[in-house]
Amino acid sequence: MKHFTLLPEAANGLRKALLYRLLFMTGIVVTVVFIVPMVLSGETSFNLSSGITLILLSIILAVVYKLGLKRMKRMLSTYKLTITEDSVTREIKNMPTLCIPVSEIQRISRNADGSYTIAGKSALNAIGIPPLVERRAELELMLEAIKPMTVKTNTSLWLKYQYFIILIVLGAMYGTYMVENRYVATTLGVAFLAVMGYSWFVQQRSKNVSNRTRLFSYLMIIPVISVIERLIKLWTE
Repeated sequence: MKHFTLLPEAANGLRKALLYRLLFMTGIVVTVVFIVPMVLSGETSFNLSSGITLILLSIILAVVYKLGLKRMKRMLSTYKLTITEDSVTREIKNMPTLCIPVSEIQRISRNADGSYTIAGKSALNAIGIPPLVERRAELELMLEAIKPMTVKTNTSLWLKYQYFIILIVLGAMYGTYMVENRYVATTLGVAFLAVMGYSWFVQQRSKNVSNRTRLFSYLMIIPVISVIERLIKLWTE
């Protein structure tokens, strides 16, 4: 039995990644809440209420960034990978323990960013190993002994285009309200509902999602109900 944890510097890349995500989401909120209404109404300047809202949004962004970074660092510090003759197990605080029997491992790959992926029968519950893992050479030898390793040189489509995909999904939701043609609006609404339903299913079934994230995923019902209500109105009025 061998145990592997992450190097202390594994958390160094969290700041930039988390900041990019928060700035991206903030940009979307500012565009939808402020810029688009201004363009539609013909206004050319922010009023006092908008300025106060932007200040509050900046404060919230700073707080979320600090708390999120602290939580992610704490989770990485508890990461533990255990390899035995019979199984590979990943443990992280506040996340379900993920164990894949060696007999069920279908693929082990080294990804373009230096991380590793161990995939079993369930695509949702693959074990991810960050690149800054301790005793990396020893780990790679043990993984090779379990199954020949596949080397990937390209980044996955989701990681490469994740922000663009998110924009498309949000655009579909926004278009459901803005488009007057009920056929087009319905197409956009159904596409949005399908993506939200699939996303909720993945978050509930995957053991790579924290318990907190799984709990907060129930908030997705708010935009789902809103879009359903909009579609009903389109076809009944």
